[in-house]
Amino acid sequence: MPKEAAIKAVGIILSCFPSANREGIENYYRMASESLSEFPDEILHKLCDPKTGIVTTSTFLPSISELRAYCHREWDKLTPRRVDDQAEEVRRLYGPADVETPAEREERRSKVKAKFADLIAELKATSAMDSLRK
Repeated sequence: MPKEAAIKAVGIILSCFPSANREGIENYYRMASESLSEFPDEILHKLCDPKTGIVTTSTFLPSISELRAYCHREWDKLTPRRVDDQAEEVRRLYGPADVETPAEREERRSKVKAKFADLIAELKATSAMDSLRK
């Protein structure tokens, strides 16, 4: 059951976008209210703030995902979430990341340096040959 502050917040946001497509708005209202109910009242007040809230940066009615992202950013400013929570959110949004180990990074760097040295040597040899031809 969404808390009253979440219901009020979604109502305020909806009122700021009178040109929003009203078809399915009841479903949006219910889903957004339920989705935002986990956030503290202070965050929901920031979301609806007419000076700094989400309506100041949105041209169109924000999606539920955009509402949640705004709330998470504001919540992180007040109480940073655990790194594990943020890492899980990054994996959910962008997929798994292949992270190099220090040994893998050093191996890649040495291969790049070797190829670069070969290229420099090849360019020097080509330049020397060109200058002899002239």
